[in-house]
Amino acid sequence: MSNVSVFYRITKIFFIINDELKDEIVSHIKSETKRFGIETIELSGIEKEGGHPTVEGMDTIYRQVKNFLEKE
Repeated sequence: MSNVSVFYRITKIFFIINDELKDEIVSHIKSETKRFGIETIELSGIEKEGGHPTVEGMDTIYRQVKNFLEKE
Protein backbone atom coordinates (compact mmCIF):
# COMPACT_ATOMS: atom_id res chain seq x y z
CA MET A 1 0.00 0.00 0.00
CA SER A 2 1.45 3.33 -0.96
CA ASN A 3 1.04 6.28 1.33
CA VAL A 4 -1.66 8.37 -0.35
CA SER A 5 -0.63 11.42 1.64
CA VAL A 6 2.67 11.45 -0.29
CA PHE A 7 0.73 12.13 -3.50
CA TYR A 8 -1.92 14.41 -1.99
CA ARG A 9 -0.02 16.40 0.61
CA ILE A 10 -2.77 18.93 1.42
CA THR A 11 -5.54 16.32 1.54
CA LYS A 12 -6.81 14.88 4.82
CA ILE A 13 -7.70 11.21 4.58
CA PHE A 14 -10.23 9.49 6.84
CA PHE A 15 -11.15 5.82 7.07
CA ILE A 16 -14.73 5.18 8.16
CA ILE A 17 -15.10 2.04 10.25
CA ASN A 18 -18.53 0.46 10.07
CA ASP A 19 -20.19 -0.72 13.25
CA GLU A 20 -20.86 -4.40 13.96
CA LEU A 21 -17.37 -5.46 12.82
CA LYS A 22 -15.43 -7.98 14.89
CA ASP A 23 -13.09 -6.42 17.43
CA GLU A 24 -10.03 -7.99 15.80
CA ILE A 25 -10.93 -6.42 12.45
CA VAL A 26 -11.41 -2.98 14.01
CA SER A 27 -8.13 -3.35 15.89
CA HIS A 28 -6.27 -4.25 12.69
CA ILE A 29 -7.84 -1.36 10.77
CA LYS A 30 -6.85 1.08 13.50
CA SER A 31 -3.25 -0.16 13.63
CA GLU A 32 -2.86 0.05 9.85
CA THR A 33 -4.47 3.48 9.52
CA LYS A 34 -2.27 4.76 12.35
CA ARG A 35 0.78 3.37 10.57
CA PHE A 36 -0.10 5.41 7.48
CA GLY A 37 -1.21 8.53 9.33
CA ILE A 38 -4.88 8.13 8.42
CA GLU A 39 -7.55 9.17 10.93
CA THR A 40 -10.47 6.84 11.61
CA ILE A 41 -14.12 7.62 12.16
CA GLU A 42 -15.75 4.75 14.02
CA LEU A 43 -19.49 4.52 13.45
CA SER A 44 -21.94 3.19 16.03
CA GLY A 45 -25.65 2.49 16.26
CA ILE A 46 -26.34 2.49 12.51
CA GLU A 47 -29.81 1.20 11.68
CA LYS A 48 -29.57 -1.41 8.93
CA GLU A 49 -31.79 -3.64 6.89
CA GLY A 50 -30.21 -6.65 5.24
CA GLY A 51 -26.77 -5.37 6.23
CA HIS A 52 -27.23 -2.01 4.50
CA PRO A 53 -28.04 1.32 6.18
CA THR A 54 -31.67 2.41 6.11
CA VAL A 55 -32.58 6.05 5.45
CA GLU A 56 -32.35 6.64 9.20
CA GLY A 57 -29.02 4.80 9.25
CA MET A 58 -27.66 7.04 6.49
CA ASP A 59 -28.73 10.09 8.48
CA THR A 60 -26.92 8.69 11.53
CA ILE A 61 -23.78 8.17 9.45
CA TYR A 62 -24.03 11.75 8.17
CA ARG A 63 -24.38 13.16 11.69
CA GLN A 64 -21.51 11.11 13.13
CA VAL A 65 -19.12 12.02 10.29
CA LYS A 66 -20.20 15.68 10.44
CA ASN A 67 -19.67 15.82 14.21
CA PHE A 68 -16.23 14.25 13.85
CA LEU A 69 -15.17 16.70 11.15
CA GLU A 70 -16.47 19.70 13.06
CA LYS A 71 -14.13 18.78 15.93
CA GLU A 72 -11.16 18.95 13.54
